[in-house]
Amino acid sequence: MEIERLKRVLKGVCVVMVTPFDEKLNVDIDSLRRQVRFIVDNGIKEGRGVIISTGSTGECPMLTIEERKKILEVIVEEARGEVPIIAGCNHTSTLKVIELVKHAESVGASGAMISPPYYWAPTEEVIIEHYKTIAKATKLGITVYNNHFASQVDIPLSVLKKLIEIDNIVGFKENTPLISKLIQVVKEIGDKVNVINGSGERNEPFASFIGVKGVVSALANFAPKTALSMYEAESRGDYEKAKKIHSDLMPLFKTIWWRKDGDSSRYISYVKEAMKMMGIISHSNVRPPILPLKEEERQKLEKALKAVGFLKE
Repeated sequence: MEIERLKRVLKGVCVVMVTPFDEKLNVDIDSLRRQVRFIVDNGIKEGRGVIISTGSTGECPMLTIEERKKILEVIVEEARGEVPIIAGCNHTSTLKVIELVKHAESVGASGAMISPPYYWAPTEEVIIEHYKTIAKATKLGITVYNNHFASQVDIPLSVLKKLIEIDNIVGFKENTPLISKLIQVVKEIGDKVNVINGSGERNEPFASFIGVKGVVSALANFAPKTALSMYEAESRGDYEKAKKIHSDLMPLFKTIWWRKDGDSSRYISYVKEAMKMMGIISHSNVRPPILPLKEEERQKLEKALKAVGFLKE
């Protein structure tokens, strides 16, 4: 996809897809295909959102390079050109990122989402050179992913201003824990790249009011219509309706994201279990070291899904 076109469509509900696994923890291709169609058939299409493959929610650190390539190929094929596909190309090796990005370009992905390198906390110079080197290797539009929890660095605004000088950087997925920084990012670079709220609907509609172009949504794996309803209300300036949707989702926020166990990866187990309960995927398996839900957690999730009307009583 041409970079200018990607800038126009990189907005709305940006669905970070989970990666379904079977009983043996192999990628479940049949469930993956059903998942793509469920998302698209429920309204996530070009101009209203995008699909992001093999990101953090997709358990990218637990996937091989070949698995990530195959997953992207299936998603692109099953999407049938109805929604832009952004390839999650996170890796701590710049050369591995380039391998993933070149593959994404070859199979028809619309763009790539890339984090800074992780393992060692990268310096500002390392971050800038990481993206410059990758950008030279591809014609795809790149969205910078500020995943401070993995890279150990909350990319500062001073670095962002240098990154957006790179021609094919078109977006910025902002996961900063500081609302004051998000305000500054939108104010300072929001007219040059598409700033996306990386923290999901739990930070909406507040992020939309600040001026982001869309929301990265794990919720949309099993509730795409609800995620889309919030975005469309925000787009109309109907923040009362958006706040009402947010309030109605509170049982899920508290169960899936606002827990007290300190395990930041655990939301993936909850999202997958919700998808299994709703018949979207066949299994809720996660790969170690992510832990599956205990029975009491599963019961709590089921109760929350019924409370918001996603499961029948």
